[in-house]
Amino acid sequence: MVPHVLIGISGGIAAYKVCEVISTLVQLGIEVRVILTAAAQEFITPLTITTLCRHPAYLDQDLWQPHQCRPLHIELAEWADLLLLAPLTANTLSKLTAGLADNLLTIPYWLVRLPF
Repeated sequence: MVPHVLIGISGGIAAYKVCEVISTLVQLGIEVRVILTAAAQEFITPLTITTLCRHPAYLDQDLWQPHQCRPLHIELAEWADLLLLAPLTANTLSKLTAGLADNLLTIPYWLVRLPF
């Protein structure tokens, strides 16, 4: 079974460094999907991410699309074996801590996978 890694990129200057991580994971045969926050798009483009992981980058506007039968965050949570947040800015961490789900990245994925 091929591992599935979901990477969440928030808007820090270190966002450009995640490109190397994505490239390395893909070269190792790991399937990678990426969520970009609006702030992350100031540092790295969706086209760059799409090219590296060979799958379209997920943006906030992708959360609810008429062609989707189920919410995107649920599908991603069920698909992923691992969620990597890199870089994790203080802003995104505070949203996760406070339960402020105001973008695709901060919706609580881990609740979908809990065994209760």
